[in-house]
Amino acid sequence: MGEGSRWYDANGKEANEVENKSKGGMRPTNKADARKLGLYPSVTSLMKIIENHGLKVWFEGMILSSAYKLASDTESMGRLTEADFNELVMVGAKEYAIEARDEGIEIHEAIETVFRGYQLKAEHTHFLDMTFELVSKIEALGYMVDDFAPEKSGVFIDAQTNAGFGFKMDLPVKDKPVIFDIKTREFEIVKGVPMKNGKKAVLDYESDIVQLAGYSKGCGYENPDLYNIYISRTTHDIVIKQWEEEEIKKGQYIFNKLYELWWAKEMGIYL
Repeated sequence: MGEGSRWYDANGKEANEVENKSKGGMRPTNKADARKLGLYPSVTSLMKIIENHGLKVWFEGMILSSAYKLASDTESMGRLTEADFNELVMVGAKEYAIEARDEGIEIHEAIETVFRGYQLKAEHTHFLDMTFELVSKIEALGYMVDDFAPEKSGVFIDAQTNAGFGFKMDLPVKDKPVIFDIKTREFEIVKGVPMKNGKKAVLDYESDIVQLAGYSKGCGYENPDLYNIYISRTTHDIVIKQWEEEEIKKGQYIFNKLYELWWAKEMGIYL
């Protein structure tokens, strides 16, 4: 797992930075710090022990979009070597990825604001229709805005081994084994079907339910109801998926194996 991953202390508080004693200021927490300070990796950090297929597919899409845009600029193409072209494609892909990340963060913030009972910030008013639609869809599932505890954090610690992990959930329901997690994608609803580039868009990946399974394990839920909210970054269309019982069982099994693998590989603790 790379440095700069997310960490939590035993109280469930994020601990992603530590004092930089050689240069002053703060620096990203690393595994050595985690061992010394008794920190725990996040659910998503645990999942980085293996390749994230959904993330790989998404970034490959960013690379292709960047290449298409660059290739469309015929004037620039005539002056580029192959090495220059490849470098510019990757730079462009990273810029696309940063833009997508920032848009996703803004969408999360807007939804969190509404579910905390506050008014949207001026810079987020263009999300107003989206948040109204999301509230309506969630109410149709039997949940009200007041039922949620947005951005709830926690930590799971095994009493026998002291292994564990931290987590922060988007929209858990208060006092019920129900969790909603938000994902932003690129798609458009056409005749009731999510589409991208003229084809049916794939919104849900196995990693989504594995992440939710980690949250439910952290909360001690054995038979949870788990949902993903997929929101289009481009059109703000919304699709809510309720995961089936067999899908949840598979997600729980995979997460438990990743949890065991991470602690064995990274910390030498065998669960």
